[in-house]
Amino acid sequence: MLLRLPFIVSLFIFITSSISAQERYAIAGVDNDKQFVEFYQKFQQAVQSDDSLYISKIICYPLQVVIDINTKLRLKSEREFIANYRKLFDTRLKNLILSQSGNKLFAKSSGIMVGRGQIWFIVTLDNKILISSISNHQGIWQLSNTH
Repeated sequence: MLLRLPFIVSLFIFITSSISAQERYAIAGVDNDKQFVEFYQKFQQAVQSDDSLYISKIICYPLQVVIDINTKLRLKSEREFIANYRKLFDTRLKNLILSQSGNKLFAKSSGIMVGRGQIWFIVTLDNKILISSISNHQGIWQLSNTH
């Protein structure tokens, strides 16, 4: 019996570590981590090619936008987002998004975070992954929904 105990403990540690690695985003409501990673890769491709139309379709509207201290907007639609895309997705934010690996982002019950909170994703009740928040930590602009 004593010889079996280390094996059982090792097996338990292996199984639980494998599950947690495969379910990194479960806490945020993602059913399948692979699905999120593929979604994030498509998002990165859209950012790389400045595909504002694709990105506009994965935003949770409405979004409060602060472009600078005197300019605040409330984006209510894809059309409004596209019109403001270049103001929102500057080179620094785009580089950050492209540098982040989709399988190593931080997740908690309120969503999945890129960088230090520059972008947050949520999972809706019908299992759609949407951008719920985008913010610039240098204070040039901020865009957010519920965060």
